[in-house]
Amino acid sequence: MGSWQILALCVVLVRAKDCEQGQGACPKTGGLDLVQVRSAVAAQELIDAEGPPHEEECEISSIAKDYYWKPPEHEFICHRRGKPDLDLDVGTVQHFHPVTGDNMTIRGYAYGRAKFKVEEFTPRGRAKPMRASFLQSVAASGVETRTAAVLMIRFLDASGNLIPSSMDTAEERKSFAIGVNNSLYGIFDHASRKTNAGTWHDCSYGKLQLQFDTDQAENDLASDVPGEGADIFYADVPIVCDTATDSNCPSNYDSTSSCSSSEYYGWPRYAFKSRPELVKSNWQHWVVIFPRDIVNCNFVGLGNVGCSSSYCYSWIPHDYSTKIQDYTHELGHNLGLAHAGIVGGSEYGDYSCAMGYCCSVRCYNAPHAYELGWITPSLELNDANFPSILTGVPLRSMSLHSDGAISITVDWVSPAVVYWVQLKTAHHYDTYMKSAWRNNVQIKQWNKGGYEISWHLKTLVEGENWTSDDGEVTVSVESIDTITTMTALLTLSRATAATTTTTAPPTTTTTAPPTTTTTAAPTTTTTAPPTTTTTAPPTTTTSTPPTTTTTAPPTTTTTAPPTTTTTTSTTTTTTTTVSTSTTTVDLCAGVTCQASDACHSAGVCNPATGLCSNPPKPDGTSCEASGPCDIATCQSGQCTVTSQEPDCCGNSLCEAGEDCNSCSSDCESKTGGGPLCGNGICETADGEDCRNCPADCAGRTNGKKSRRYCCGRDVSCSDSRCSASP
Repeated sequence: MGSWQILALCVVLVRAKDCEQGQGACPKTGGLDLVQVRSAVAAQELIDAEGPPHEEECEISSIAKDYYWKPPEHEFICHRRGKPDLDLDVGTVQHFHPVTGDNMTIRGYAYGRAKFKVEEFTPRGRAKPMRASFLQSVAASGVETRTAAVLMIRFLDASGNLIPSSMDTAEERKSFAIGVNNSLYGIFDHASRKTNAGTWHDCSYGKLQLQFDTDQAENDLASDVPGEGADIFYADVPIVCDTATDSNCPSNYDSTSSCSSSEYYGWPRYAFKSRPELVKSNWQHWVVIFPRDIVNCNFVGLGNVGCSSSYCYSWIPHDYSTKIQDYTHELGHNLGLAHAGIVGGSEYGDYSCAMGYCCSVRCYNAPHAYELGWITPSLELNDANFPSILTGVPLRSMSLHSDGAISITVDWVSPAVVYWVQLKTAHHYDTYMKSAWRNNVQIKQWNKGGYEISWHLKTLVEGENWTSDDGEVTVSVESIDTITTMTALLTLSRATAATTTTTAPPTTTTTAPPTTTTTAAPTTTTTAPPTTTTTAPPTTTTSTPPTTTTTAPPTTTTTAPPTTTTTTSTTTTTTTTVSTSTTTVDLCAGVTCQASDACHSAGVCNPATGLCSNPPKPDGTSCEASGPCDIATCQSGQCTVTSQEPDCCGNSLCEAGEDCNSCSSDCESKTGGGPLCGNGICETADGEDCRNCPADCAGRTNGKKSRRYCCGRDVSCSDSRCSASP
């Protein structure tokens, strides 16, 4: 399976505004003259105020620019072969929302600084859908792996000097690199350490993993943190670029006065031109992290929507570089996800989803998780299989189960609408979600389209219900158990009876046994036409529409008298049976019970709850103890230290046969319970040296001064002249 790859690009920019305004020289640079540079940039980049209408062939970059204090902005870049990029002004053009990598022909006119007013467009080719490629890889191996690298860039003034910023010194760069490394990489126990890699792993139910060391080599971070193998690189990039004076400039840009695509695309492009040994094609995703205290950019995150065939970018400012949710959000855009909003409110308003507001850590909501191929709803209803009413429908927590959602496609009206029902609980990375968005049933709308916002419609607690605006669908919450089963029980109903038949052909006659309940649709009499009559004897109960009930899940898929419900269609004489396959949720489907620790065995899934048992292993079973000299066994399901290995280095005792060379942890840095002169061990940590215990500690205290030494006093125990005995 091919790997998807990510590069996080940490950018250190340089402050030049005060220097330019004549307020004195920059402390570390001696000043910065930008006026002449800006004049050259303006002269070369400005296009005529309004050029003639014409066509351009483009590969599109779609960008979501996120703010904390105002609605997001959506930008589109036209990449032209052999020509500078164009910022597209789409105005009120209808249905224009390509994703990164789409190819299209646009018609309009150029104006201003590399801008293009789009009046018409014709799609020429779509980027490879994220969902399709992801499902193919999952089907092949079950797990997708993405790799990541980090490029730390410090920015220079026109003289090539570093300018003060939040990240300009070596120590500051090291601190931010470590922070990014600890926030982006590594799958850890979320209770002790949260990371974006852990978020993806847990939220995808193990389907997506993030690799941090693609080249299997020590890179620039290792110069600051010896032995660190993460793919983190350093480079220097100018804050203002002029192609006339610097051949590495991909285009003219000025980060002190503008924050357009020329600037934020220019930073990584310059880095790769100046460091040709870094092969950009080795990674697909690039994350640019920059100190916004010195540039004219005030967004909290920016990301390509989708990826081209080669790569995609995300940009995150330095003060958000350790916020895990910012990575999950912006890289979510790279995966093709739109925002998660709330009806009547903000496009960011769904706090149950990482595509909502920053900055609490949480997973994606049900529709976006489905979009990525991470969940399969336990029940997918539509006109063909949705009867008048379903009761006792279980909805498991999606924080624990990959089937923790229900989708309802209202395809019997036009236009069709898709509703999503989800339950989240305080488990895994949803533990940190706002409490008001946990332990309740939530209704979303997302129509399974392309780049489409999911909308939160309603939050329900036990005993509450919601009905869609058109009155077609009602969801009622019978109960919510967030203590043991982490499951809600729902009643789902529809106003318009089903018109699609799914079992018997039109000419089939079905005779109900005496105890069968026959339910008629609102406009249908209880007696079907003569050729397909379902005859019930006097003792048969016939329910009218208001009391018609189909209980989900049914206990059988056959027409057994006690449990079968038969629905007569309003438009045909076909008998439709709602089968188990469309209404029964197997709570153990997809559940793999695993041992919780070394002292428990893999359990068995309980079909009534969907939870696994946790049987302890027999007492006396060996388990791994925390101490290097401990011997541990399982006792009542707990790994318990029962004894210690004799003469073991690491037990804090400097024992016979050990010295500071063979076991420095015990004999040089531990007290060992007090010195024992004469045991042949120079117990330096307990105060022994060649003067107070010459029997144990070697030394020479007379003769030529240059040859004198004393183990344990002025010579380290690790000195080759010092040994267990003099």
